[in-house]
Amino acid sequence: MTSLAQGGEKGIIILGMHRSGTSLIAELVYRWGAYTVEEKLLPATSMNPRGFWEHSPLLQFNNELLDAIGSPWPAPLVRRDKVALAGLSSEPYYRDKAQALLSEMRDGGRPWFWKDPKLVVLLPFWKQLWGEVIYVVPIRNPVDIAIS
Repeated sequence: MTSLAQGGEKGIIILGMHRSGTSLIAELVYRWGAYTVEEKLLPATSMNPRGFWEHSPLLQFNNELLDAIGSPWPAPLVRRDKVALAGLSSEPYYRDKAQALLSEMRDGGRPWFWKDPKLVVLLPFWKQLWGEVIYVVPIRNPVDIAIS
């Protein structure tokens, strides 16, 4: 297997809906050497016995972002919500909190990853802050997703 040990602090963003294979991809990225703060990952459950591979502080902050624009999850965002999200990236409270989360990941000194289904709808905010990242989007048959 190829290692991710070289490549600096670039982020790997795993985008996809629930049950689409994002947890599998996140685990593979981790096993290839990408950084995460293990003690801050959501615990495994019977629904995902190998783990969700989601960074709890990121999940909490993403919920806060959705609350700030009054958008329920998992509703698609309307245009004004996307504009509002992008605007939040320049508000000191949200920008500073997001930068602190990013710093924690970048401090690992190697490529890092984030996975949260809400990242798909929160891209207007995060794209303003995380710079150049790699996006990984798993593709899974919708019938298999529904059955899962």
